[in-house]
Amino acid sequence: MIIFDITKEKPLHLAKAAEFFPRGDGTFISERTLTRWIKNGRNGIFLEGRIVGRSYVTSAESIERFTRKLTAAELRAATPGPPASTAHDQALEFLKSQGMMKALRLVRSGK
Repeated sequence: MIIFDITKEKPLHLAKAAEFFPRGDGTFISERTLTRWIKNGRNGIFLEGRIVGRSYVTSAESIERFTRKLTAAELRAATPGPPASTAHDQALEFLKSQGMMKALRLVRSGK
């Protein structure tokens, strides 16, 4: 769990924080989902929170950081890399430039 600084950011009860995450049907995600994101993360990214009394709280700033990181991760995942043939060609060019093609042929032939 990643803890935000309660002296610098206003605590926000999870019921109120859920309003930052609307669903398509006009409802909001559950407090339980927010608790899971605080405790376990989502795709390796954690929502900052802390326990105050018997409840978890977060902050609007923590939600901003969380959604910014999630968006960046989604954009990275959606950006395709070079085609496999291009990556293969680049690797072969590198091996050639390092004088390693002969060693590669020997490995492939099993000698």
